[in-house]
Amino acid sequence: MPPHHDGPTTGRPAPARTPGPLPPLPPSLWESREVRQAVRDQAPGAVVAAARRAHGLRQDELGALVGFSQSAVSRLESGSDIAFDLRVLRPLQRLLGIPAALLGLADEGAVPDAGPARRVPPGFADALDGWSARTPTR
Repeated sequence: MPPHHDGPTTGRPAPARTPGPLPPLPPSLWESREVRQAVRDQAPGAVVAAARRAHGLRQDELGALVGFSQSAVSRLESGSDIAFDLRVLRPLQRLLGIPAALLGLADEGAVPDAGPARRVPPGFADALDGWSARTPTR
């Protein structure tokens, strides 16, 4: 695992940490009006903020646990572009125990269902030889 950084824009390395998850939060938090609205608004930073507050952590304390600065946590929670960076969201999701789907993340063990495998019919590849994508003329 690569070391965590102070923040995506500063590039200063922070001490590598592998904190375990905090105690689980009550399921009612994930069903709260605040979290439901954040999910509807596609605002993962607001979900992180709700979980941080539920754990009784300040932004600087949360940042110290995962190796980010307080300002990086603040930018995430306020909806800056880093709120959509997997390198930022995934460690926070694990530490805070946020269900991955609430942050727009797939569960790490989930494999998308591509449906049943199909065989390519004989001669199909030959039929594609010489075919090129062209814009139809009008």
